[in-house]
Amino acid sequence: MTIAELKQLNTLLPHPTDKILTTDRKPELLDKVTAQINAEADYVVVLNYLKENDLGTKIHELTAVFPKLTLNQRKLLTRHGYLPIVGTENVHRYGKDLAVPFYDYFAAAKLVDHQKQFDELLKYLRQADKSTPAYQKKAATAKRKREAAKQAHTAYMAEYRQFLEQFPGGQQRALMDLAFWTANLNHLAKTPREGGNQNEYYDMKNHALAAFQHAASPLVHTSFYRPKGADRTDVDLCEAHYEDYAEQRSVSGGYYPVMAFYFRNQKEIQRCPKCHVTTEKDYYSLYYTVVGTAEAHFSFHTPASIGEPIFGSPKRYAMVYHEENEGGSFRFGRGMEVGELPVIGGKKVILAYFRGALQMLNNLECDR
Repeated sequence: MTIAELKQLNTLLPHPTDKILTTDRKPELLDKVTAQINAEADYVVVLNYLKENDLGTKIHELTAVFPKLTLNQRKLLTRHGYLPIVGTENVHRYGKDLAVPFYDYFAAAKLVDHQKQFDELLKYLRQADKSTPAYQKKAATAKRKREAAKQAHTAYMAEYRQFLEQFPGGQQRALMDLAFWTANLNHLAKTPREGGNQNEYYDMKNHALAAFQHAASPLVHTSFYRPKGADRTDVDLCEAHYEDYAEQRSVSGGYYPVMAFYFRNQKEIQRCPKCHVTTEKDYYSLYYTVVGTAEAHFSFHTPASIGEPIFGSPKRYAMVYHEENEGGSFRFGRGMEVGELPVIGGKKVILAYFRGALQMLNNLECDR
């Protein structure tokens, strides 16, 4: 069947707005529909539709037949009249109130009955879209954005190469190269909206920190940050002490943290054989690594539990004090700014340059 013939099918079946969906007209409607639809699966769908008196075809019913049907494809079909929306259902998903569409049942049935021509139809409609002024305007805007992003990326990479030229070849340049891309990787790991595997990014960062430590270069400096209350304490109260805690919480007006009760009764709880208190030393402490010079450097924080296998005992390092971020998602560091990642070139560029820089430094260390 050609596209032209497929388009003519719009006139063959009744439309829900024809007001023929009353109970006494169902036999007549069924006869009209089955006269046009031969596939048994479509016939069953029609029966279900009449039985349930539904508004139309739901998205999951479409994707059951067309598993790869995307939102953009549905919009394309709707725009050209092949999948009209006849109603919506209000649902709350992903923290938002959404209007999920129902599609014209008979239009959907036609698509199901002509699955073999579906890819051809989508191709035809995309081509038709490209001839519209709206599409051409959108395409021109997208092209300008791509060109601007390309120019910004070219300038960024030129600045990156100019930055590296400040350092002599060999180990120093390799260290600064790796530090540069580790900083970008660290920002990416702190940007969930960009997707990717944050745990993998942090693991890669730790490999870089180990390489910095192994280099034993004057460009690499490590210290240790121990904030006030660096230890983490977990308390599991016995039944008697929990009843005391609940009573005091009630008297205080409802908000009374368990830890406040613990610190107020610390000696008694620690002596209690039925209460369990565990303390993890330096849980909130961090190793602090700086790579570079006073004029050009990058810095990285590493949790003590992760950093100790890399750096050794905190006793080896001088103590430093830092002001932590207030009100942010991270105690130190930042995520990517909006629009920053395209300028750098995207995740693939960061990962490729990081791996290349890490390999280069490791090769130099092996040759020493």
